[in-house]
Amino acid sequence: MTKDKGKRLIILNAATKTFSKKGFYNASISDIAETAEVGKGTIYEYFKSKEELFVEVVKCNFAKCFDLIESEIGIKSDFEGKIDAFVNINSKLIDKNMKIAHIMRLRNEGIYLKSETKERLSSIISQYRKQLISIIIDIFRMGQKEDKVKDIDKEFTADIFVNMIIAYSMRSLAQDDEIKIEKEKKQLIELIKYGISI
Repeated sequence: MTKDKGKRLIILNAATKTFSKKGFYNASISDIAETAEVGKGTIYEYFKSKEELFVEVVKCNFAKCFDLIESEIGIKSDFEGKIDAFVNINSKLIDKNMKIAHIMRLRNEGIYLKSETKERLSSIISQYRKQLISIIIDIFRMGQKEDKVKDIDKEFTADIFVNMIIAYSMRSLAQDDEIKIEKEKKQLIELIKYGISI
């Protein structure tokens, strides 16, 4: 990693922590610089504005999540193992990145960003969702080859499953009962695996 890329990553990690802790409006470039242990001017060498930095934080975090999902799924060799891994890693990622997800609900928080920034964020989120759907479609294809998944509209079903996994993860965040959370995760996995089985 070059020095410039290394410093950029340090700033992005510091910005992730700062935005997560303070929210978009309350986080200042000075706060981020302090967390990154760099000068305020150094941040502006890499990012034109706080909005641009925020967009890059979202983009960077989604890329990390996607790489982790691919890695976890890649070590499984069959349909059921891949579905289990997909649900498990996504619920962990949502739990871990909840604060970033929270500050991304821009309208609900009354955060007003430039329309260009909103469009960029929307595009990043849409691309990430498409990548998740693509992974699930590939898993369904594997399930069909293994005679474990019937002939379905894979894109539609994958889109619904992404919503189910997000809803499950949000639901589990509101609960303190680890046994119930684990039981519900198993029920979700069973629904996904056998709700579409032959």
